[in-house]
Amino acid sequence: YIYQHAFSGLYGLMVLDLQENPLIHIEPASFGDLINLSALLLGDLNFPPAVTLITLHFSDIFGIIPYNLSYVLISSGLRPMQLVVRSNATLGQGLTFHIKSEYVTVEGCNSSLLTYVDTLKINAAYMNCGNEFIGKYVRSVVNLEFRSVFSDGIGDLAVINQLVHLKTLKLENIDLTKQPNLATMFHNLTKLQTLILTNCRMFFLDGSLTKDLKALTGLVLIPKDNINVLQNLVEHLTSLKYLHLLGLGLYCNCDNAWLV
Repeated sequence: YIYQHAFSGLYGLMVLDLQENPLIHIEPASFGDLINLSALLLGDLNFPPAVTLITLHFSDIFGIIPYNLSYVLISSGLRPMQLVVRSNATLGQGLTFHIKSEYVTVEGCNSSLLTYVDTLKINAAYMNCGNEFIGKYVRSVVNLEFRSVFSDGIGDLAVINQLVHLKTLKLENIDLTKQPNLATMFHNLTKLQTLILTNCRMFFLDGSLTKDLKALTGLVLIPKDNINVLQNLVEHLTSLKYLHLLGLGLYCNCDNAWLV
């Protein structure tokens, strides 16, 4: 249990690691004096078993988000989380945000805090604002990693094509066959350098998906099931330096003959 002003007077503290502590409650302004904090690690949040949905008012535990904050890890373990980020914070640098949960719903999606997120790591079935993937609200993100569990509540990932600053994109355990706009998901990503698709379900991969990936230097494909890989997949990948195909199960189809 963390009481209000529990860290009173620790104005110079830069890193607060509370992992492996059984946190059952965090009062508002508990971290109010940590004005120089750069890294905060919370988890697993171990609220009482009767609390089936863990709610964290991220802005309230500070009062004012520290200007130097650059790394946040929050874990609710195997329980879902409601994350409230209603804050018009001003940060002096980009923010790495790593979240682990069964699934995450976010309130305050238009908060200025999310505009500073340049690295987002999600280990959860989904992380949504309403019914929309959180990607819509982190337009400055450069590195995005999303490890799901083949959830049907994942939302439309086509908003990824609006993240024009992306350099690294890793998707894992996602059924891309259920994405209605898969054909345009990777469009506009002209700065993307590394694309990793691990244990994702896809019917095929072709050049229509990769037409804008002219800066891509690395492509890693580890599909969950059999797949068709058309030769024009690499037609537009003029900067490609390495192609990693692991556990590649191909349909018996002439489209795949170029790989044999």
